[in-house]
Amino acid sequence: MKIEYWAGSDMLNIHLVERPSIESEEVADDFVFDYDEQGRVVCIEVANASERVDLSEIKKQAVVMQDSMEPVEIFSVREVADQLDVGVRAIQKTIKQMADAGQAVGKRTGQTSSIYLWADQVEQVKQWRAQRRPGRPRKEEVLG
Repeated sequence: MKIEYWAGSDMLNIHLVERPSIESEEVADDFVFDYDEQGRVVCIEVANASERVDLSEIKKQAVVMQDSMEPVEIFSVREVADQLDVGVRAIQKTIKQMADAGQAVGKRTGQTSSIYLWADQVEQVKQWRAQRRPGRPRKEEVLG
């Protein structure tokens, strides 16, 4: 079995066997089954996968792709926080500040679900944090 997640188009492909498909059928909204010559399912395609599937489990087994066809890694906020040795809330605040400044990073599947970041977005978060001191400004910096 081979699992691919296409980050750019938010498409998940679960290849059950390595056989060509000859027919496809949309079995439900955002779910397509591909069939071989004998009518057996060989692949399941899930559109809008981040809304339909728990990506934290998928990323452990999937080859994650952007539209460039090159595999990339995805990271949870917890993983980014661990890399930077800060709390999860600090990363969440950074992501919000970046979004407020027009630099959106990360993908959230729902209002209360986890945020996932691609490797290049993790680098953007690191750069953002390096350029801006965390915490409150010092009194002398405010008063000038």
